[in-house]
Amino acid sequence: MKISQDWIFDIGMHKGEDTRHYLSKGYHVLAVEANPLLVKENTVRFRKAIGSGQLTILNAGIADHEGILPFYVNHRLSEWSSFDKATGTRDNTAFHVIDVPCVTTLSLFEKYGIPHYLKVDIEGFDHYCLLDIPAAGEKPKYVSCEAVHLEWLDILVEKGYTKFKLLNQ
Repeated sequence: MKISQDWIFDIGMHKGEDTRHYLSKGYHVLAVEANPLLVKENTVRFRKAIGSGQLTILNAGIADHEGILPFYVNHRLSEWSSFDKATGTRDNTAFHVIDVPCVTTLSLFEKYGIPHYLKVDIEGFDHYCLLDIPAAGEKPKYVSCEAVHLEWLDILVEKGYTKFKLLNQ
């Protein structure tokens, strides 16, 4: 697989704040979002970038295997929605469940190439993206993820990353 210097993968597009920034810098963006309502809103919001080919939006989740998984859509905070039930239903908030098709990050690398930058924010499933980064050969130069578990940094070390910047958000 070849690295694509002008591509960024925005895994967990949500409302498109990061996507907008990447597009403004001239990058091509592959945005992956599990919530079909957010995909619909972002398709309208970013129709010009989609039309020009600068943006591709996939309505899919990321998992360790391809298939359909239950997705817990949180009614209080859309950013809490998750394939992980405990995350998607935290604090006893209202939610509903939908079935969402899932792909692997490896399949995205195979189809679109290795991005220059891999941004991951998918509420509890971030590690599946990290596990699919090749251990040898080409890999994203930069990776951003929520380090919910310290062990996820171990995954990045195993993939060959040696420099880290940690931010408390």
